[in-house]
Amino acid sequence: RQIAVENWASQQYHAMFAYFRRQTVALPNVAAFFERSSLEEREHMHALIEYQSKRGGIVYRSELGGLYRIPKLKDRVYLMERGPRAPMA
Repeated sequence: RQIAVENWASQQYHAMFAYFRRQTVALPNVAAFFERSSLEEREHMHALIEYQSKRGGIVYRSELGGLYRIPKLKDRVYLMERGPRAPMA
């Protein structure tokens, strides 16, 4: 389960990186922060996979995705523009 959480976090940070990297937003330092955060979460996931493999465990594909409902891109952009407390449409 922790592998799936790390993967989900990496994907979320990567989506935020892509948003802040856009030419219309253009916040390169914020984008760089989220890019580093995404890579860090991916490294955590890799370390957990390595550990589980060394101990004889099996990493199932279901652990690498599908843990949470990921909002559509337009919903993510809406939330980033309106703030975290904005209601979903």
